[in-house]
Amino acid sequence: MCHRYGFDARDASFSNKSCLSSLQSCQKLRDFTRVENLHSEICRENPSLLQDMVIASMLIGIYGKSGSLERAENVFENINLRDVVIWTSLISGYTEQGAGERALICFETMQLEGLLPNIVTFVCCLKACGSTGSPGVGEEIHAEILQKRLLAKNVELGNALVDMYAKCGRVDKAQEVFDKLFTRNVVTWNALIAGYSQHGFGEEALRCFKEMRDQGFSPDKYTFSCALKACGIVRSLSMGEEIHVEVRKQEVLEKDPVLCTSLMDMYAKCGVLSKVQEVFDGLPVRSVILWNILIAAYAQHERGYEALNAYKCMCDEGFSPNAGTFSCILKVCGNIKSLEIGEGVHNEIRKVGLLERNCYIGTALVDMYAKCGLLEKSQEVFDKLPDHDVVTWNALISGYSQQGCNA
Repeated sequence: MCHRYGFDARDASFSNKSCLSSLQSCQKLRDFTRVENLHSEICRENPSLLQDMVIASMLIGIYGKSGSLERAENVFENINLRDVVIWTSLISGYTEQGAGERALICFETMQLEGLLPNIVTFVCCLKACGSTGSPGVGEEIHAEILQKRLLAKNVELGNALVDMYAKCGRVDKAQEVFDKLFTRNVVTWNALIAGYSQHGFGEEALRCFKEMRDQGFSPDKYTFSCALKACGIVRSLSMGEEIHVEVRKQEVLEKDPVLCTSLMDMYAKCGVLSKVQEVFDGLPVRSVILWNILIAAYAQHERGYEALNAYKCMCDEGFSPNAGTFSCILKVCGNIKSLEIGEGVHNEIRKVGLLERNCYIGTALVDMYAKCGLLEKSQEVFDKLPDHDVVTWNALISGYSQQGCNA
């Protein structure tokens, strides 16, 4: 019986509708445990319900969004007749969970079985191409979209194409698609601006940012974040400050950690450390990532003592350093020859067991001890590392060289 879910699974006269209603309720509430219980009840009492395309598609979609891909696959495999919606639900789940390669395999298999993709299928597969860096498959999908003349009818499809090419590093192709689109929205502009920013084309990103506003589109938080990244790339402090003023007016800075990160990073790259500290001090909520940006900003500009002070404040406020924090602080300790603090950091790393799992920390430790003149300790750390790469070897060799020894 499933009365707690609003229906009796054995009553076929109304169970399809009631089952669908219950699944929709679970989906809205993101109650995935309840979905699993409901699914188990259906399997026991009325498994024929799972052959209903709508119910099966919704189950696959919910499991995909929750990350339960094995359960989604199980539902999919037990369906006797599959349509494009069922296939797309599974492809979407794979894409959302970062399993882009599996999504593209499903896409190929679906077509081999004679089913034609719909717009949602194409959008999901283009996202999969972007996440896996598969521009070749993306170009094939693009050609199919053009052949079916779908691009003029759907802005989401155009957005997915621009985003796919941008993420694959084909920003020239992303711009070409963008220029030919009949309809654009903020998401379209964001995809292009992000593509330029992520691949180091700061001037092009800021050009697009200006054009976007000139054409009457209002930037959102993601636009600002990408534009700030571009400002950091080209060291455009004036533009970065303009954006800072705008986000302050809109009162969105304190609500978005990604935007905070982008703003601090922009000021750090422009060398204005007082503004990095000012932005950080004004944040109502802080995170390890934000602390790391502050520490790294001081470290990169050879302000080692300020970096160590920020590290101390971070620990005093109850934040647990991560691998990025430790690597940065060890570099600082080596640069200013602060052996005592470096050894303390080494002990903390040992306590959390990071040394065996992170080669960057191992390299930073080897380098720190070498710069502090403790070559024996540097060699000892090196010998105990599970793996050595070129950077680790270079750190050890450089240490010996600086001390006038042969490695």
